[in-house]
Amino acid sequence: MLRSFEIKNFRTFSHLRIERLGRVNLIVGKNNVGKTTLLEALHVYTAENPRVLHENLADHDELLLSGTPGEAYLDYGSLFHGRQSTGVKIILRGVHGTGVESQLRMELVEIRRVEDSEGNVDYHQIRVTEDHQDRACDVEPEGEIVFGLGVHRQGGPARIYKPHRPRWKYQIEPDVAYIRTEEVPSGMLARWWDSIAGTTFESKAIESLYVVAPLELIRLVKDPTRDPGRVFLARMRDEAEPIPLKSLGGGPWRMLQIAAAVAYLGRMSSAHQQPVEERSSDTPEEALGRRARTLLIDEIENGIHYTLQVKLWKLIFRLAEEYDLQVFATSHSWDCMQGFAEALAEDERNDGVVIRLEKVEGEEQTGAVIVNRDALPVVIRDSIEVR
Repeated sequence: MLRSFEIKNFRTFSHLRIERLGRVNLIVGKNNVGKTTLLEALHVYTAENPRVLHENLADHDELLLSGTPGEAYLDYGSLFHGRQSTGVKIILRGVHGTGVESQLRMELVEIRRVEDSEGNVDYHQIRVTEDHQDRACDVEPEGEIVFGLGVHRQGGPARIYKPHRPRWKYQIEPDVAYIRTEEVPSGMLARWWDSIAGTTFESKAIESLYVVAPLELIRLVKDPTRDPGRVFLARMRDEAEPIPLKSLGGGPWRMLQIAAAVAYLGRMSSAHQQPVEERSSDTPEEALGRRARTLLIDEIENGIHYTLQVKLWKLIFRLAEEYDLQVFATSHSWDCMQGFAEALAEDERNDGVVIRLEKVEGEEQTGAVIVNRDALPVVIRDSIEVR
């Protein structure tokens, strides 16, 4: 579990250092301060698969037109602070080592796009870098020069990712689930649900939906209007027939995404997780030293009525401990922060912190103010603005 996190040269962050993280972390701050960017950096780091960057680039339409009609490249340069080109490295790492962190380093690498007489495309590296000397091309073939992404994780092999736009999107990862501000793509949500279907994790996911609606049954069935396509049906308590879950409104649909993500991560970790009774004596330091799966939620309050925020956070704290998850969520809502504070006050085992991001006056870097368990009641009581 991450105890701390540092970012250098990634998107809006020239430098961000968060000295302390908890099991459950609520990230707040003004618009455009970098809350979503922090989740994106955590997504890349915890997934241990830089290909998740392709999802974010494609979602943001960060593409470059190529010299070939109908072709576009992923704009890796947009990942770098100030859209700087060569010579700058992105660094993501834990600040305080626990044995579970490593450093992830990324840089732009010049490669040449080469197409043969049969239309087959290949890429050749033409610039030797510190991490990729063994992959350099001795002879420079003719072709269009583009930027690839060189990635090196401490303790692992260096890799170069080609900038072509992938045909697939939203690769499912066993260690991390990311719920964006907009709804989770239907294909990914379906795969999360498929992974828990028929298990106790499915039952617990349905129970989680009690926060917003008394549901007794959820089924994922073929959508007759789309091929391929499936739709979630839900049956309410004391009702005979199921109805489309989306017809119940934004709250149940948002909760389904959260419940499915949590249950999916719980299912993935269950085979490797120590029994709860063996972990019950863990100190917070011991808990933070274990490898944990990661849940990321952007604007967690979306669709959830303000009167339900306390119930939502109590559920998240309970499931985070039960499934050994580390949770990072962003919010603009004061009601959400109040709900977080009340749930944390009633939970003596779990460590929760509020992280306020703010621009450092006169500098390019971003600061992180940590509000811990002891300080949070004072913030709420005195209505101190930390968003």
